[in-house]
Amino acid sequence: MTDAPKKYTEKQSAFLEALMGECRGNVRKAMDVAGYSKGTGVSEVTGPLKEEIIEQSSMMLARNAPKASHGLSLIHISL
Repeated sequence: MTDAPKKYTEKQSAFLEALMGECRGNVRKAMDVAGYSKGTGVSEVTGPLKEEIIEQSSMMLARNAPKASHGLSLIHISL
């Protein structure tokens, strides 16, 4: 049995895309880009998207960890 694809509102989709892209993890900035009002609380947006945020963040870490680790080892060697 497979899980049905999750459905997000236009704002939620825009928020997730901005959060992982141009806003580089800045939640408030991603909320602004997605069109949420200044009065909208962070938890109102991130709460319902918690699992998706964690999943996308985990994938980003998996993709970038080897490069980051290598870069850090080069810094260590040069010290």
